[in-house]
Amino acid sequence: MVNHLNRLIPLLFIFGFIAYTLIAVQNKPRVLVLHSYHIGYSWTDRVNIGIAQVLKDEAFSVRYHYMDTKRHSGSGFKSRAGTRAQKLIDSWEPHVIIAVDDNAQKYVTKHYLNHPKINVVFSGVNAKPEAYGFDQADNVTGILERRPLPIVKESILKIFFPDSINIADSNPVDVVFITDNSTTSKLNIELIKQYTWAPEINLDIIKVCSYKQWQEAVLLANQQSDLILLNGYKTLVPAKDAEGKDPCNSKGKDRVAVKEVIKWTQENTANVPVLGFSSSYVNDGGQIAFSASPVEQGHVASEMAIQIIHGKRPSELPIESAKQFTFYMRESLFERYPDIEIPFVYKALARATGNYYESDKK
Repeated sequence: MVNHLNRLIPLLFIFGFIAYTLIAVQNKPRVLVLHSYHIGYSWTDRVNIGIAQVLKDEAFSVRYHYMDTKRHSGSGFKSRAGTRAQKLIDSWEPHVIIAVDDNAQKYVTKHYLNHPKINVVFSGVNAKPEAYGFDQADNVTGILERRPLPIVKESILKIFFPDSINIADSNPVDVVFITDNSTTSKLNIELIKQYTWAPEINLDIIKVCSYKQWQEAVLLANQQSDLILLNGYKTLVPAKDAEGKDPCNSKGKDRVAVKEVIKWTQENTANVPVLGFSSSYVNDGGQIAFSASPVEQGHVASEMAIQIIHGKRPSELPIESAKQFTFYMRESLFERYPDIEIPFVYKALARATGNYYESDKK
């Protein structure tokens, strides 16, 4: 009898510990980080850095889910990705969803507005909050992604065309903004249209869907503009789809490799400087770029999530806009543009944030 008890006590202890652990895990606040894009996309990875820095010391149960809609931009795939995310949410029932970028809002979080148990903190959103009904929901807050347009304008003038600032009657700088047809690009176009570029800058906008259209736009801008501002290029399709049809009206999934797009663009813009408008441009082979800080997007969203879990209502936390920007540059920039001078503070920022590329190998 004693021997049986001696064997039973350790087993009871083990089972008790397992039960306690399961209950503790179940009772932990649950946070779902819902990404529109995929692991390995530089913006997404850096948002995750910001989230991890804030949540690392919190006793939360955190899960990550990636919709992968940057590499698969068809509406059918996006809808299915949204359905998969909703199934995860309905089964796991997170206390807070940190939803990153616009597709996560369009295909998922809008279905949880005013949910009694699930709260939403958005991040990296380019559209206005009312586009997703957030202005009518008391369980939603977040941070808007806004490109640092004043910094971009100032940099175009001071870095690339400093003489235009000092000449009172100088002709405005002709800038061409070239972008693909992605959801993010469409939203950025609306923001750019609302910004005041004149009188110092004349800005033309060209939106394309195929690689052929992209090449035509770049070649024309190389001959007729003073500077090219590049935005999205990751959803460009080949000149023809597999059936030889117009790719812009095709449901095909083929996309032109991004590094090929940037390599060709660099090789065919000898006459004008090219400035990137996204966090991944320099990583893909470009020389210089500005973007909103993805780390800030992760930081602010996570801090809001913590406040909500500790009792704050999302409606008590005002929606914020991006306040920080990130600068990216490649050292070979100075070979391509030997006459430009990058302010020391910009170079220091790029180095401090790991966005200074010392060679073309990185």
